[in-house]
Amino acid sequence: MDNDNICCLIISYLLIFASTHNGLVHPTVLSISAVLMTLLTIYFFVKSQSVPLAAQKPLLVVMLVLILASIFSIDPRRSFAEVWLIGISGFLFLSCAELVRRGWDRKLFIKVLLIVEGIIMLLGWMTAIQWYQRWLVAAPGEWLPAVTYRLPLPNFLSASLNALIMIACAWILFDKSRTTRILLGGWILSALGLLFLTSSRGGWLGTAAGLAVVGGLSFRTGYEQLDAVKNFFTKNSAKRNILLGLGAAGLGVIGWMLYQQTVHPTHTNLLASRREFWIPALNAFLESPLLGKGPYTFISQYLQYNSVPSKQIFVYSHSIYFDTLSSSGILGFAAVCWLFRVILHSLWQRIQQSSTADRFIAIGGAAAFAAFCVHGLADSVHHTIPTSAWSLAILLGVVLSAPGDHTADRKKYILPVWGLALSVLAWVNIWQATPFYQAVAAANGGRWNEAAELFTEATRRDPSLSVAYQQQGLAFSVLADEGNDLALEQAVQSFEKAAQIDPYWGANAANLGALYLSQGNIVKAAQSFQNAVNAAPNSALFRLNLGECEETLGNLDTARQNYEQVLMLRPQWREAYFWRQTELRKVIVQETLNTQKITPGVNDLEAAL
Repeated sequence: MDNDNICCLIISYLLIFASTHNGLVHPTVLSISAVLMTLLTIYFFVKSQSVPLAAQKPLLVVMLVLILASIFSIDPRRSFAEVWLIGISGFLFLSCAELVRRGWDRKLFIKVLLIVEGIIMLLGWMTAIQWYQRWLVAAPGEWLPAVTYRLPLPNFLSASLNALIMIACAWILFDKSRTTRILLGGWILSALGLLFLTSSRGGWLGTAAGLAVVGGLSFRTGYEQLDAVKNFFTKNSAKRNILLGLGAAGLGVIGWMLYQQTVHPTHTNLLASRREFWIPALNAFLESPLLGKGPYTFISQYLQYNSVPSKQIFVYSHSIYFDTLSSSGILGFAAVCWLFRVILHSLWQRIQQSSTADRFIAIGGAAAFAAFCVHGLADSVHHTIPTSAWSLAILLGVVLSAPGDHTADRKKYILPVWGLALSVLAWVNIWQATPFYQAVAAANGGRWNEAAELFTEATRRDPSLSVAYQQQGLAFSVLADEGNDLALEQAVQSFEKAAQIDPYWGANAANLGALYLSQGNIVKAAQSFQNAVNAAPNSALFRLNLGECEETLGNLDTARQNYEQVLMLRPQWREAYFWRQTELRKVIVQETLNTQKITPGVNDLEAAL
């Protein structure tokens, strides 16, 4: 199989399958990824490594700081998993650079990236069309929807699109082939259309920054290709004025459309909407300024400052820079700044050294990096779905390398050793994840005895993973509900361990409280529900259970306080029979009726209509 086919298969697999949510947990996909990584590692051990890129040293420092931060993390298990994913991005960056040096065609990499992104775009358009079809069914005759549509996973998709929009825009400016320009033009229009539907304001800022870099660098370094444009606007004043007028009108229409998209119901003021994320991240940094709280631990910080439920859960701080500060402190932030500075300097050198025919690659790479960095001010989409980070890593590796930039005077093994470490961790990950994945499948199929056994094996293989104990507890809870007396005690032990590992997730404490109630241990149940309320004070359900426990124990003042909070959070619940079961509850309902104004629900409004 030649290099072209290998390149197409590897990149397609990585970006379509391996970097998705399912690809990060499915044992079969993980196995393919581990085999691929192992083969690449063997290849680089045999071939050694060429002269390292300038960015290799700061990249190594970044990884070492992240490893150190993970050792001292509040949840090392979670942190090391994130470092492994970041390490894969670094490995792809160095691997693609090395393959280009050994003669692999740089344009081939870019073509494959554009084709793969085209497949992702096709899926995005299919999703949008299906929504529009459902709209027409729900509102016949209303061809223009009265509501603003937003694509799913908008921030991830905008980051992924931005990187390749820039390389496509640079290519279309420098290529003389009409066919190529037509194909690239269609691709760019499709990508911009989806980018609009993402309604990602951070993504749009990245787009603006990237396009500004493409335009500025192209006019500064590419006059050979842009002379025709310059001459047209100089010599044809009438046509120039018409085109400028049409351009201004078009920009006005586009601006109006962007404004309409920014008033999407999911949006508030951009800075205001990020406060709930940035403040916990900043406090995490201030509490541990040297090394932060550990990679991928923002979720624990967020839970300490926000009640989940009732709020939605978020696992990242919506800013690469705040994520870096909170996860790895000032050391990590300094290392990342050094890496970014070296990449920018290397990109500028590559632009100056490139031939006119290949200059678009360097300009597009610089613009893609600019878009990613600016978008990173308001989002950090590299966490949950690494497709965008892997795409950028491949692109930068291709851009910053040059064919023939190779030496064999001394073997260098940084890249193969890096690959070996990732490969070993990949196989360990598969070994740990397999029983967990099988247990989930068994539970979904209703095979609870089998699921409980497999979850037990998962906790044995991965004793620091809180979700394994949580799922194990749920499986034993179902068995206990079916009459297995021993399973109840096992469920309690599982949730005790889950709550110990992840004390900020209130649902673990609430589930544990429910199990204590099943055992008849009201005192422990009350304490667990109090822990749940401490973690999520705006959860009406947690407070309701705590109030009932405290009322049973005779702590009527505490019970009253929680019941009153329940009815403040969920006033419509007062109609339930629960509130007529005791004198205390009847009094509280009557008191709140006199002081609260009930907001009608959907059923009330429909009945009134």
